Amino acid sequence: MVDFSKFESICPYTDEEAVEALSKVADNPLVIQVSRYFFPDKEPEFLKNLLKSVRSVDEFQILVMTKVVDWVIKHTAKEFTYDGVEHIDPSKKFLAMSNHRDIILDPALTQLVLYDNKIPMTEIAVGDNLLTNPFIEYLIRSNRMIKV
Repeated sequence: MVDFSKFESICPYTDEEAVEALSKVADNPLVIQVSRYFFPDKEPEFLKNLLKSVRSVDEFQILVMTKVVDWVIKHTAKEFTYDGVEHIDPSKKFLAMSNHRDIILDPALTQLVLYDNKIPMTEIAVGDNLLTNPFIEYLIRSNRMIKV
């Protein structure tokens, strides 16, 4: 029998772990600046309050990450297109690969496409070299990312 406890330090967070981690993120002073940037029409505490209200990984991805990725597309690209999603059977396992243009944005865009097409979002592998501080690790592991 496999002892999965030895993988706890690299696994994506459970809902309970994500709630705890996102509460810590919400208390970081940088969150106010991030909120002003991505949600300029909202009060400065908007993102902090949103992060503290999240109760699951799904909620975090839907309420926060899809909004942030939509903002990035709207403000940095003339157009965002994709194809082939109709070939994904949500009841079966699949592997999505990118050409590694941007190690964080590529999977974020993939997750958004899956969400927009009512396909369950995936787990994503991320190198531990990107986890430069606890703030980043909390966000990444709350977003279904596996540390490799």
